[in-house]
This record gives sequence, structure tokens and C-alpha cells, in this order.
Amino acid sequence: MLGIILTVSTIWDMYDRKIPNAFIIAGMMWELWSIGLSFLSPFLVVLTVGFILFHFGMMGAGDIKLMALVAGGLGCSRGLYCIGLAWLIGAGISLIKLINSKTLFFRFSYFFSYFRRLFQTKKLTPYYDQNRDGYGPTIRFSIPLTTAYLLLFLSAAGKGGSI
Repeated sequence: MLGIILTVSTIWDMYDRKIPNAFIIAGMMWELWSIGLSFLSPFLVVLTVGFILFHFGMMGAGDIKLMALVAGGLGCSRGLYCIGLAWLIGAGISLIKLINSKTLFFRFSYFFSYFRRLFQTKKLTPYYDQNRDGYGPTIRFSIPLTTAYLLLFLSAAGKGGSI
């Protein structure tokens, strides 16, 4: 069921740039019903840490809720492994996007300037601002997250197991 929720959320995200809360709630209800309260601890940890990334404009709220759903559904170690793999896939997608758009050096310069300004002023400001930056430097993180989940699922299925 988690794979279905991730896939539907990704398709929705590709067209609307949003992940409806109804999908997250449906996934939560299913996971709570199927694995019980052990779902909550990893879900809440990832949601809490992810909120920091959201607060500073580094990730979208829907992507963070999907990551939390994966962590809760797969458990702490497998969930974090899946999220780590998703970050690697996302980094690859981002790198390809930056090279294709010829903005790689600009974005790295912006990244280092952001942290230099952060250390000099000791003021936390949003890294990404949609009004200032547009959608150009963003990726839909639901894509690498779903890809990572499906890769783990296929890998486990090939070994006769489940994730």
C-alpha cells in the first residue's frame, strides 16, 4: 500500500506541485492499521527534523510528510536507508538539472554565499524563496523518494523477501 500511496502522490505532485494531505492521511491510517503504533516513532522523528528543512525553505511540506510516511511504514533503519537512497537519487537528478540548465556554478555560489551570510550575520533566513527563485532550482523530491522505495521493493522481491 505504501508503494501505491507514494506513486499516486508522485503523479499528483508532477502535475500540481502539491501532495494532498488526504494521501498522507490514507497512508498513515493504513500503516497504523497494519503495523500499529510502532509506525508513530519514526514518523514523528522524520516529521520533526523535516520541519526544520521546511521552515528554512529547503524542502516542501508534502515531501517531508512523504519521507515521514516512508520512515514510519518501513521502520527506522529501513526507512532511513530508503530516505538516504532517495537523497542520493535526488542529488543526481539535481546535478543533471543544474548542468542542463547551465546554472551549476551559480547554484554552488549561492549555496556557499548563503552559509557565509548565515555565519556572518548569525541570522537564519529561508534558503529558497519561490517568489525570488521560481521553480527553476527545485526538484520534486517525491520522484527520488518513490524511486528509492521501488528499488528497495524490487531488490527485496528479487531475493524472495519484502521490504
